[in-house]
Amino acid sequence: MNIKVLIYIIFFVTYFSSYGQNQGIIHYKAEVVYKMSEDPEMSENFKRNPKFFKNVLEIEQNVSFLLKDTRFILQFKNEESSFEMEPTVAHEKNKFSGAVAMYTDSDGVFYNNIITKESIKQTRVFGKTFLVTLDPLEWETHNESKKISKYTCYKATANQKIELNDGKKKTFVITAWYTPEIPVSFGPKNYVGLPGLIMESDMNGVIRFMASELNVNPKKEVIIQKTTKGKPITEKELREKDKKAMENFRN
Repeated sequence: MNIKVLIYIIFFVTYFSSYGQNQGIIHYKAEVVYKMSEDPEMSENFKRNPKFFKNVLEIEQNVSFLLKDTRFILQFKNEESSFEMEPTVAHEKNKFSGAVAMYTDSDGVFYNNIITKESIKQTRVFGKTFLVTLDPLEWETHNESKKISKYTCYKATANQKIELNDGKKKTFVITAWYTPEIPVSFGPKNYVGLPGLIMESDMNGVIRFMASELNVNPKKEVIIQKTTKGKPITEKELREKDKKAMENFRN
């Protein structure tokens, strides 16, 4: 039997047998994988502009430092989930806390519903709160596997095309490692829809999320509240607003 077919059979049998008790709280840690300051392709730019190199290095060092004590919390119940970065005292006292949110793309609260296929990010930009409708990810599962903690995890990838401020489109590759042994289709941010909990993920090898604490089916009821405060907007519309703001700033 094909390994992909077997994974989905295990997932659905386990999922429906536990439905109704399907809730949990998962904590993730994050780490910086790619560092611009160490990129050989950037060396000539840094030589021409030492101040730029100094600023990049300072940001990377502070982000890496803050991430050591930063946790991200995934909460789920049945078909719904929420994901956000937990604020810390260190963030409040460090001017680079905003850079942590930018690096991890966690400057807000993510809401997902795997039945209605809703993925929404509540975020504050330009002094206003928006509800950003996120495009669903189309996962491709692979036969590659590895152990994370005591769980056997399988690899999945998805391509996310993003239009940059200069109008060019770039494809980002999201890699996730999920385990059918925990039969919930959730993970960091809007990384949902796989036949098992995402234990580890990264986007273009820049930032890696890793599950650090699992509390599946806790005694206390998990309550997921759909984010409703904010102006509805699409990802494309928000990028256009961002582009216009950058143009106005330059002018």
